[in-house]
Amino acid sequence: MRYTPTNNENKENQLNEIINSYQSNFWINEHQWFIRCHWYSIDAQERFNFIDVFTVPYTFDSFEEHTICLLAKSTVLYDNNYLQCPSVKRLNYRSSSFTDPIRSRLRFNNLEHLSVSLPFSERFFFIVSKFDRLKTLFVYIEENKNLNNIQSQLQLILDQASRLYSLVFSTWARSDSDAPLTGLCSNSVRRLDLIRLNFNGQIYHFGEKECIELSRLPLGIQCEVLIITVKNRKNILHLINNMKNLRSLYVHSIDHYWPKNGSVSSAMDELVQWLYEQLPSTSTVTKSQIDSFGIHIWIR
Repeated sequence: MRYTPTNNENKENQLNEIINSYQSNFWINEHQWFIRCHWYSIDAQERFNFIDVFTVPYTFDSFEEHTICLLAKSTVLYDNNYLQCPSVKRLNYRSSSFTDPIRSRLRFNNLEHLSVSLPFSERFFFIVSKFDRLKTLFVYIEENKNLNNIQSQLQLILDQASRLYSLVFSTWARSDSDAPLTGLCSNSVRRLDLIRLNFNGQIYHFGEKECIELSRLPLGIQCEVLIITVKNRKNILHLINNMKNLRSLYVHSIDHYWPKNGSVSSAMDELVQWLYEQLPSTSTVTKSQIDSFGIHIWIR
C-alpha cells in the first residue's frame, strides 16, 4: 500500500502511527503477519513524499530504488528470516539507499537483473552475496566519488556471475578509463550494451580506433550481440569485420543524426541501402520501428 503523508514534519511519529496499527494481537500473535514501512522522497529537497507499506518477507520480484528512503520502520526487527528477499529478481542498488538500520540488513541472493552504481562500499557484498543466477548487469558511475577501484569492483562481480549474459554501461568517468571494458573478463558475457555510455553527460561514440580496440578486448572478442553508438557508417563495417563472433548489431551512427539533405528517415533509408551493398548477401539490415536512429543488422 502507498500513503501520502499529511506533511513532511514528524516523520517518525507518522510512521509509528502506521506501525502501531499493525501491532495488534490479530496481526502479530494470531497470524504472525509483519509489515515494513518506508518513507520515500523523490529528491533531497523532499518536494514529493510517499510511504510504502508492505508485508515481510518481501514477496515482490522487483526492488526498485529510484527514490530516496528517508526513514524505515518495521514490526519485526533484525530477524534474518524476514530480512531475506528470495523472491526479488530485479534490484537497483545505490550505496546511499541501503544505509538505514533495516534496509542495510536486507539480503538479495536470487537476483537475475542488477543495476549497480560504482564505486560501492564493502556492505554491497553483504547485501548481495550471490550472483550465480544473474543474467543482466547494468553499471554506472556516481558523481563525486573516489573512482580508483571501480574496475576491480566490477571484475569481482563478473568473477562470481557464472550465468551473466548481458553487460550494460551508462555514465562512466573518462578520468578513470577511456574504455570501461579494458581489463575486464567474463566467461559467460555475450551481449554488450554501450549505446547509453556517456562521459560527463556526453554520449560516447566509437570511432575507428575505439572500434578496433573493442574488437581486441576479451569481452569484445567473445561478443555476439552488440548495441553501440559509432561516429560514422564506416565504423559499422569495422565492427562487423573485426568482431568475428558478432551475430547481431544494433547501432546508432551519429553522422546521420543531423542529415545535410532531406529527412532523418530518408538518410536512414540510404544507410540501410549502403550497408546492404557492403555486407554479404546473407546479412539482414533493418531500420528500427521505435527508434528513428536505430539500425539492426543480423550477421550470418
